[in-house]
Amino acid sequence: MVVLVPAADEALRLRMPTYARVMDDVPLALVAPTCRLVVHQGDTGSMMTSMACGVVQLAVAAGGQEDRAMTVLAETGAGRALPARTAGPQAFQDG
Repeated sequence: MVVLVPAADEALRLRMPTYARVMDDVPLALVAPTCRLVVHQGDTGSMMTSMACGVVQLAVAAGGQEDRAMTVLAETGAGRALPARTAGPQAFQDG
């Protein structure tokens, strides 16, 4: 698992599991082609980069502008969208 985290977000870095390879300030476009799945916060930049790299994606967002982008993501079949309020571990049990 590769996790891209802003260098300044030390609290997030400390919450990552020991098996995660944490990288800071690396463009998604450089990492995505090596991935089988990209999980992101539902922003259009991450969504379009993942699409351009041909990677399946799961968008998990709290709402707002991301809602429309996530709807398009799901409608095109490029990935799945999951509202953050339902994104607990049980949400990932049924493929």
